[in-house]
Amino acid sequence: MSNAEELKKYKELMDAGIITQEDFEKKKREVLFSSTQQESSPNNAENHKKKIQINPINKSTKKKIRIGVLIIAVLAIAFFGGKNVVEYNQQSKRAAALEAEIASIMERYSLSPYEVKYVDGAYEIFAEGFESLHSWEALWCLEDLDEVSVDDPCGDGEIVFDAYDGARVHPGLDVAYSYWRVSSNDVLHNQIFGGGILTQPGLYCN
Repeated sequence: MSNAEELKKYKELMDAGIITQEDFEKKKREVLFSSTQQESSPNNAENHKKKIQINPINKSTKKKIRIGVLIIAVLAIAFFGGKNVVEYNQQSKRAAALEAEIASIMERYSLSPYEVKYVDGAYEIFAEGFESLHSWEALWCLEDLDEVSVDDPCGDGEIVFDAYDGARVHPGLDVAYSYWRVSSNDVLHNQIFGGGILTQPGLYCN
């Protein structure tokens, strides 16, 4: 029986006085409410079906995104790690070239063993026996080292020791302080422009 037929039946019962107007209105609301529920049920089922279809796609997409991010992270680590390895190898080659170039100087001043290291953007010398030199010998040694330059084994150009303070020489292979020469030109520069605390030429240790 359709909803219209059911309502017609209850209308006839009301007209016959079998049921009251209130009873009819109550039945009418029940029939109409039941009809609305039946119409919405297919839509709910369709929506649920769509959710079931969408959720696996979302999970699959998220998984692909996670994999993509992981691949990018691995490639980035490999790239920067490889770059650091290349830079380290180049620094080692340059240090070895400088070590070979200063061999005669270090032998002349009996500074053995010695090693050239890349420290804070500059190539510096770590040598045993530097503290045993007289101050004038140490100054001569630093002046000789200031003159050293070699062809860059990793490219065009030349490499030298720290040009600002002169060649730094550390008095041992595993110490945290060093000796360097302050020239008259450095002192004059400090006096004119300021910014320097060393006002006398000579040999200094930090």
